[in-house]
Amino acid sequence: MSTSDGAVLPDDMAALLQISNLLNTGLSAESLTALQSLIAAGASPEALVAVVKELRKEKEENDASAVS
Repeated sequence: MSTSDGAVLPDDMAALLQISNLLNTGLSAESLTALQSLIAAGASPEALVAVVKELRKEKEENDASAVS
């Protein structure tokens, strides 16, 4: 799925993006690439999930307060 330097191959990235879309993750190709690079560099996938969830929560809160 990736090269020795951690880069995602184009066909694999297309498949990863398609799976992401089917699961309605809301992650863009850029986001998936960044997350994959962080995982390849040794970041914990579970920690990255927590960060993504927290960022989404903060965005929702900011959006809600902007509407009020």
